[in-house]
Formats: sequence, C-alpha cells, structure tokens
Amino acid sequence: YANAIVDLDPVFEGGNTLFHQIAGKSIPLLAKFETQSLSNMVWAYEKVGSESNPRLFREVGNTIVALDRLGKFSPQDLSNILLAFAKAKESNPKLFKKVAGHIVVHSNFVSFNTQRLADVLWAFAEAGESNPGLFEKVADHIHAVDSLRGFNPQNLSETVWAFAKADESNPIIFKKVADHIVGLDKLHSFKPKNLANTVWAFAKVERPDSRLFKKGADHIIALDNLHAFNPQALANTVWA
Repeated sequence: YANAIVDLDPVFEGGNTLFHQIAGKSIPLLAKFETQSLSNMVWAYEKVGSESNPRLFREVGNTIVALDRLGKFSPQDLSNILLAFAKAKESNPKLFKKVAGHIVVHSNFVSFNTQRLADVLWAFAEAGESNPGLFEKVADHIHAVDSLRGFNPQNLSETVWAFAKADESNPIIFKKVADHIVGLDKLHSFKPKNLANTVWAFAKVERPDSRLFKKGADHIIALDNLHAFNPQALANTVWA
C-alpha cells in the first residue's frame, strides 16, 4: 500500500507529497498511537525510501524511549521498528538500548519466532549498535533449543552474519549452526546470499569449520552455473 501511494505520487500545495503531509500531521499525535501503528509507520516510510523522513523517525524513537515499559509491543512490532531504523540508516542509540533492555530482562523468547530473532540481531548489527547482553541472551536461547529445524536458511545466515558483524564470536552458536547445516541432506534451499553470508560469518570470526566449508563448496561445484550468484555473493564466498 505504501509503495502504491508513492507510485501515484500525489503532490499538495507547496510541493509536499502525501507522505510528507501524513508525517507532519502524525508527529504531534505519536503519543496516542498504538504500538502496531508506530511500527507500521516507520516500516512504511523505510519501505518507500524516496520518502524518508528523518524527523518522523526521530520522534517515533523518542516516543518509544519515553515509555516506562515496552510490554505492549509484540515481537513483530519491535523487530519491524528496529529493521526500519537500521535499513533507513536512522541512528537512535537510545531506542536500540531501550529495546535491548526490554528483551534481555523480560523476554523468554517463547513469543519470538525464528524470523523475529534473526531480524532483531540483524538490525542491531546493521545499525552498528553494540549490545553484548542481547546477543548473549539470544545465544543462550539458541543453545537451549533441541534443534535448529525451526530456522530456515535465511534465519540461519542472518543470525551468524549478525554475530560476526557485531564482533560477537560465540563458539557455541557457530558450532551449533555448523552442525545443523552439515547434517542437512542438501543445501538446495539455501539461496546464494544465504550461503555466502554464512561462510563469510564463519571466516569473519575466525571460526572456520572444514565440514561446513566442504559442504558449501560441494554444493556450489554441483551447480550447473553460478548465474544466481551476484558479484557480492561471489566475492563474499571466495573471500571466506
């Protein structure tokens, strides 16, 4: 819906677009927004990058930071907010610290599915927001689960990529991910980006796993061609 509005490109008096108008009217009312509305707002503005509104991001961040508790925010609300700020490159250390503190203290991750966990870690790493306590909490959770069958290839690659990007070299996590991938029959469900980011992460934290690298190499060699690999994926793979 957000993209559809931008495609229509409605322009108002003074040259303001609809997104600019909505932001201006919404900012004074942010304290009255439901948690999902705050999440949807920044998600939409990040999604249509041409309509980025730094003031809106700043005010949404300030609104969330000013709250006593974040208990009303669902895992999806929190992950989408962090993703929006990270992708839009809108820095707000206080917001990230607030969300991390909430997750570390209040979450047992029962309500977080694997995608939300991966998204939260990815957002922190992409935004350059260091929070060892958060990564340790997630690592403990992943270590405690019986298996990683609930993690799809994207979840796995985003998780280890985030740990590596954040310089959080957790041997237990990397070994568990390596064991899981090596134990798979085939890697056909791994997109080139998933595979490239996974091996890059292991190399970045200097925890190369020969079994994992051989599994990835055998998969790539067996492919008919490398057309699905973009230059970045190829570069990351050979670098690793």
